[in-house]
Amino acid sequence: MDYSPALLGILIGASGSGNILASIYISKRATRATRIQTGESIKPMLNSGICTAACFLLIGLLMGTGNDNAQILIVTSFMAIGIFSAAFSISTNRFLFWAFANRIGSATAKLQAVQNASMLAAPLLGAFIIDHTSPGILFISAGAIAIIAFVFIYAHSSIQLRHSDTKPI
Repeated sequence: MDYSPALLGILIGASGSGNILASIYISKRATRATRIQTGESIKPMLNSGICTAACFLLIGLLMGTGNDNAQILIVTSFMAIGIFSAAFSISTNRFLFWAFANRIGSATAKLQAVQNASMLAAPLLGAFIIDHTSPGILFISAGAIAIIAFVFIYAHSSIQLRHSDTKPI
């Protein structure tokens, strides 16, 4: 399968388009709501993350086929990643504001620290994996690591957490 600079641009554009469309849809849905739910769940955030990771796995598998027709499915998968990443970001913020209302500064700072640590570690790990294997294996590895992390969080968290007054960060 040929991965030209043009295809890379299309993939990035597909991801961005999915993110924009999902953000607009979610924001219109949210503004119609008259009040926030009385018990925000961590489940939408985890489900969005798992779906994003599954798309990474699919991309890795499609890259390994060597089939040029797989490119359309890869583009579609990148668009789905954009959609799920928008849902993940929005549901994460909703959950944080509900669960840690009294400590939102501390909660968002800790989340940012974890995200920044990931942004530092991921390129190093990715460079190592791609240097020793292939882009397909890189996507499969990224998807597998993310699914394991989200399933671990899912298994070790209460789906319906209590409000921050009773639960320290």
